[in-house]
Amino acid sequence: MAVTLITTIVYLSIAIPLLVVHETVPRAPANPTLYNGLNTTEAWHDLTVLTNGYHPYNSRRNDVVRDWLLRRIESILEENEISWLVETQVRICLGCLPCPC
Repeated sequence: MAVTLITTIVYLSIAIPLLVVHETVPRAPANPTLYNGLNTTEAWHDLTVLTNGYHPYNSRRNDVVRDWLLRRIESILEENEISWLVETQVRICLGCLPCPC
């Protein structure tokens, strides 16, 4: 009986703090632009768009998320006046064949 009680107390003293730490969402900072160029409200919105549905590889939903992500990256780069280029071809190099890269 004593061993069971001690084991239960030790187990709970380890498990409860771990659950509290891992399940508690931290508060957002009061200032949404904590650092220059960082907007946590906008970042949270982007995260909710990216994670609002299941989108496995080769699914239509994955194509929708990819297109949204490319448009979002494009708008960020244009806001910061950065030149960019999207590659549309994929090159696969198999170690045994000469690679034209």
